[in-house]
Amino acid sequence: MQADRSYIGTTVAVLTLLAILGVTMRRLYFENGSPPQADSSSGDLGPAGQAGSHPRPILSVMDLTRTPAQTQVVLAFLLLVPVGLLVTALARSVVGIHTIGTFSPTLLALSQARSDWRIGAVIFAVTFGLGSLCRMMLARFRLSTVPRRGVIGTFVVIALTVAISLSHSYGLATTARHILLPIAVMTIMIERFFSIMEKEGNRRALTVLANSIAVAICCFMIFAYTQTGQILVRFPELELLIMAVLILLGRYSGRSLLNAIGLLESGKPEQQDTE
Repeated sequence: MQADRSYIGTTVAVLTLLAILGVTMRRLYFENGSPPQADSSSGDLGPAGQAGSHPRPILSVMDLTRTPAQTQVVLAFLLLVPVGLLVTALARSVVGIHTIGTFSPTLLALSQARSDWRIGAVIFAVTFGLGSLCRMMLARFRLSTVPRRGVIGTFVVIALTVAISLSHSYGLATTARHILLPIAVMTIMIERFFSIMEKEGNRRALTVLANSIAVAICCFMIFAYTQTGQILVRFPELELLIMAVLILLGRYSGRSLLNAIGLLESGKPEQQDTE
């Protein structure tokens, strides 16, 4: 056990130092998040023989701000995933609540972060409700897992297609990202919701669903109303710091917040994962 703690402490320290070193090097070599430009008037050409080329092409690979604006949007979207996972881990380990899986709250928040959340909430409620109804009807067929999820996914696609068609009728445009993420998220959430219901009862399943939506709302507030994505594009080495915190949370064995205030019976949320 002592060896494990030493190994974990060393790993966390290395990740933290690498993150600090990365930020420091970026501040030294990239002025305001952009690579310094060579002076073309003095005839100083970069390694490619062009004026203004970065003198250190290896370091320039780490400068995500050199990419086109549309690519930066995609990168910001991608780099937010670990942030959502960190929020979920904090909710589960420190606060003491369960969610439907680890990725579901994050993906649900990402699917709404760049769209009108009010419309997204209505679409989610209607689609989740209809998908749940479909799942209840499939119980009589006793299908195996993969075909059953395929049927639910198909039903979710049909429901989303109708919802998107209605939204366009009212002049509300959507993108492929807003369509594909809800398909995966809701199919998985519906299946796991009923799995929890069968194993632990209706009340437990509804509680976990409410917890998942609450965590998704927290993630959404970070994604939609902060500059976290842009900061991570400028300083991607901060992902190492997130990884270090996740490792520490994975070893957390103290009392949860809900237990401390008397809302949980056990000192730590159950280790059973609802993935």
